Amino acid sequence: MAQKNYHIASDPRDCFALLPWEILQMILLYLPSVDVLKIKLTSASFAALPLPDSFWASRFQRGFEFHCIFEARQSHRKGYWKALYSGVKNLRRSASFTNRYRIWEILLHLEELLTIISHASLDGSVSRSFFEPDAPEDCTSWKYASGVVKSAEESFSDGSRALWTRNVVVPNKVIEFHVSFVRFGNVDYISGLRLRSQSGSDICLGYNTLQNEVSMDLSNQYSTVEGCGISQFHLAIDSRGIRAISLLTSTGHMSKWLGNTTGVPRMRLISGDSGVMALKGSFDVSSYLLMAEFFLTAEKALKLVALGIPDNASLVNLEGASPAAASSFARYRPMVSHCPR
Repeated sequence: MAQKNYHIASDPRDCFALLPWEILQMILLYLPSVDVLKIKLTSASFAALPLPDSFWASRFQRGFEFHCIFEARQSHRKGYWKALYSGVKNLRRSASFTNRYRIWEILLHLEELLTIISHASLDGSVSRSFFEPDAPEDCTSWKYASGVVKSAEESFSDGSRALWTRNVVVPNKVIEFHVSFVRFGNVDYISGLRLRSQSGSDICLGYNTLQNEVSMDLSNQYSTVEGCGISQFHLAIDSRGIRAISLLTSTGHMSKWLGNTTGVPRMRLISGDSGVMALKGSFDVSSYLLMAEFFLTAEKALKLVALGIPDNASLVNLEGASPAAASSFARYRPMVSHCPR
C-alpha cells in the first residue's frame, strides 16, 4: 500500500506546523475527544489532518469515552472503527449504555483500589473480629468515635461494616505522624496510620501505602527534637469513614489537618492525663478502609473524659446539608462511650 502524504498548511503562528504529520497523528491518539475538537479549531495543522482509523480505535481504549465497550477490542478488523464509534455514540444517551458506563467506572475504581491494597498488609496486632473469630479477645475497654456502623449480619445501603480490627501501642514520644489515604467513590478516606517513635521505629496501624501518604514532622514543626506525646485526636468523619485527622500534642500544640474537612462533621477523642497509650482501628471488608471506628485508651480507662464531643456546630445541626445527607446521618451517633463495668 502506498504511503499517504498530507499537505500541512504552513503558518508561522502555528508551532505544530514544524512537526511531521505522523507526529501530529500520534498526539491525537493521546488526547480526549473534546480536546481533539478544540485543537482542530485552533491549529491549522491539525485542522488539515484527517483522523485515521487508529484514532477511532483509540476511543475504545482505557481512559477514553468508550472503554466500557470492551467487546470492540476483540476484533482486529481495520477500517470499521469510525463507523463503530458513530454507532456507539448514537446509543450513548440510552439507559442501557448509561448503566453499563456506571458499572464499568465502579469496576475500574475497584481494580485500582485492589491494586493499591494488594501491595500493603493490614498492620497492627490482631484481635477477635467477625472475620477473625479465633484471634485473642480484646478485654480492654475503649472509647470510640465512628460513622454509621452496621452489624455483620445486617444488610445496608449506607455506612459501613466493622469486620476486621487491629490495635497498636502508641509510643510516649512521636517525632513523625503519617496518614495513608485511599479513594473510594471519589472521596478520600484514611486507610492507615504510621507513627515514628523517638528511636526511629515505625508503629503502623491499618493499610499504609507510601504513594498515598501525607506526612507531618512533629519534631521540626514544634521544635522538639525528642518528639512529643499525643493528647487528643480530632477527626472529620462522615457516615462511611474517617476523612481527616489532626492531633493535639502533649506540649499543647494543635497540628494541621491531614485530609479534607470541608462539610464533614468533626469530633474529638480525648485521653486522660497519661496521653494516648494505644489505638484500635476497625476496617470495612468491602473497601478495606479505616472506615468504621477509631478507638483510643489511656493507661487507666476510668480517667478518660467523654469522647465524641463535637467541636463544630455542623456536627449537630448539619447546616447546609441536603435532606439526603441529613437522612444518611440518621444513625450517626457522635457521642458514644463504652464504660468499664
